[in-house]
Amino acid sequence: MKRLSSDYEERWGHPVFVVETFVDPTLHRGTCYLASNFTVLGTTLGYGRVSGRYVHHGKQKLCLARLLRRDALSILSSEFDHPAISSTSRRRTPLINLNNVNFEGDSGLLVRLNQIDDHRKA
Repeated sequence: MKRLSSDYEERWGHPVFVVETFVDPTLHRGTCYLASNFTVLGTTLGYGRVSGRYVHHGKQKLCLARLLRRDALSILSSEFDHPAISSTSRRRTPLINLNNVNFEGDSGLLVRLNQIDDHRKA
């Protein structure tokens, strides 16, 4: 688990914040997952994928998840993409966290943008 996010980011260009797994409660209780700080989210509806389609097989599974970062919930639920979601390895300019930008007021973004000369109107 320690290397999962960094290895994934190295290969695919973005980190992993949450991992999920499914356990068939008729076969296993998920003890190792629970001991590894996984949280039970609930049960599935008993469907599985077969040849690209969902088929009802009736075997409900437990869905468990684990956060790989303490701030994963706030990152994934923010209004704008958090800088941690975008890969910095492919970017030339630094990212701005739009969740923290002050848009209004004397020093807000809107006032500052209005102070910039628009060369298209010259």
